[in-house]
Amino acid sequence: MLKVQLNFDKNFRLFVEEVKKGFSGKVTLILFGSRAKKNYAPWSDFDVLLIQPNDKCFDKLELLLKFNKKLVPVDLFVYRVDEVFRFMETSTVILDAVLEGKPIFDGLNLWEKLQLNLKKLFDKGWRKKDFGWIIPSLKG
Repeated sequence: MLKVQLNFDKNFRLFVEEVKKGFSGKVTLILFGSRAKKNYAPWSDFDVLLIQPNDKCFDKLELLLKFNKKLVPVDLFVYRVDEVFRFMETSTVILDAVLEGKPIFDGLNLWEKLQLNLKKLFDKGWRKKDFGWIIPSLKG
């Protein structure tokens, strides 16, 4: 079982390098979920938020086929820069990735801006609980 785990980790690093090369370094990758929290099982997948430039429009399947040659168990969530900021208040995937994730590559220099946007939401009363997100009412 340990050998499988080591291969997953090695192959995941290869996947990240392929993605970075494929985007000429202009991509942001955030690992989140159990792998980022270090409480994963050997067979756990890698949850990755991939943020691509606004002028790119690759979808999840296209990216996995192109870069995941070693068939790493990756659950890939793909957004363009404009989308990740537009959907931050409506996507628990983006919120979880920014709150609990680890930037594994930030070629678009977005991590600090994402953290700042999340801080603004927390300042408005947003909270993450064990069962999900608490979003304050818009009514006074």
